[in-house]
Amino acid sequence: MSHIGSIFLAAAAAALSLVACSGSTDGAGDIPEETLSLLHTVPSDALAVSVRRSCSDAVALLDSASALRSLDYGRFGGARSVLSWCYDGDLSPVLAFDTGKSQAGADEAERIRHDADSLGLHSRWYEPDSRAGRQSVLVLTPSEALLTAVGRHVSEGRSIMDAAGFGTATAAAGNSGNFTVLRNSGALRLLPRRLLDGIYPQRGAAGFLRTVSDWVTICPAGGDSHRIILTCGEEPSYFSNMFPPLPFGDSRLGDILPADTEFAVSLPVPQPEFREAYEKYVDASVRYTQYIRRIASLEKLTGKSPLDWELETGVREVALIAWNGAKVAAVRPAKAPEDAAPAENQWKGFIPALYGSAFSLPDDSVCATVSGWLVYGSREDVDGFLESQARIVETEWPRRGVHIVMYKSGTFVCWNKKGISLWNSVQ
Repeated sequence: MSHIGSIFLAAAAAALSLVACSGSTDGAGDIPEETLSLLHTVPSDALAVSVRRSCSDAVALLDSASALRSLDYGRFGGARSVLSWCYDGDLSPVLAFDTGKSQAGADEAERIRHDADSLGLHSRWYEPDSRAGRQSVLVLTPSEALLTAVGRHVSEGRSIMDAAGFGTATAAAGNSGNFTVLRNSGALRLLPRRLLDGIYPQRGAAGFLRTVSDWVTICPAGGDSHRIILTCGEEPSYFSNMFPPLPFGDSRLGDILPADTEFAVSLPVPQPEFREAYEKYVDASVRYTQYIRRIASLEKLTGKSPLDWELETGVREVALIAWNGAKVAAVRPAKAPEDAAPAENQWKGFIPALYGSAFSLPDDSVCATVSGWLVYGSREDVDGFLESQARIVETEWPRRGVHIVMYKSGTFVCWNKKGISLWNSVQ
């Protein structure tokens, strides 16, 4: 994948950033009629849907090797389009665009179909249908099975618009001409295998995505910036529903990041609100007993309850940092401790038990203190972190009034008082 990889990165970032949900009520009132017309050709089980102002914008999302990028779209290069992805043994694209009402449009569509056939693509042209509120539409895909599925859906009057919550997720884009909606239940199919390689297992990240929300809507916000909206129900079992009631906090993680940081996530944890909200979430997720047993097991093993350690330490921020194949977890106490050399970690397992598996490490046997932070990991990784004193540019890292900040390979995601934003950073 090329540019579409960044879209899926946005989905992953949104999920791992615990972003906020919109309401669960379905509705399509804000969706332009011409967009609705095209969405009615998208199969109901599509995993991702990108609405674009033009074919040129749509096919630019595809890999350069895609046959859909080789076509000359002629007069329809600027036609409103919808590019969707469905799974038929592989993740395959389906392109649909408006071909208007004129005979000239029909002739041009026929020419494109002929060219598409020579490239091994499958196509179908749909005449205008006043009952469906549709002008003529041309559908192109490399998958014959998907073209059959599109035809079946159209003939039965079904589409992605029948999927629960999709109307709300689409309407959340407002009047944006370019936006993408992703189905979180299909996260395992959508996430590139190497997206979070060495940081989180793909299956685990995809499983977490499914608990965060039902849909992710990604809209351009100027330049390389995007805003992200998640659509889900109001149930406390959605992980993202844990955060809107919490007060915003400050992040100081940017002060200690190595210059070659590949991935970092910061979670301010205002107390006691965070602990109360987290326990409500694990209870709603039918994991409260498991959570309590883990806390009790660690207390028996170490002689101290992780909950008591949290209060005594005055934890204000939790983080995970990865660079050059190394990975550490970090905790910022309310009162900055003095710097201390690496030593045995007396409280192994406390951080993931208290804040979730996103902060777990394969080895957290060593702890050191640097610049007001407690840093945990293997001896090799902690030593490496202390030796890597170069810092990421501090002004790049959002510091005040945030719920969470995530960074990966030049991309930031931040949830602050203005909402959820994603942008590319020049390092």
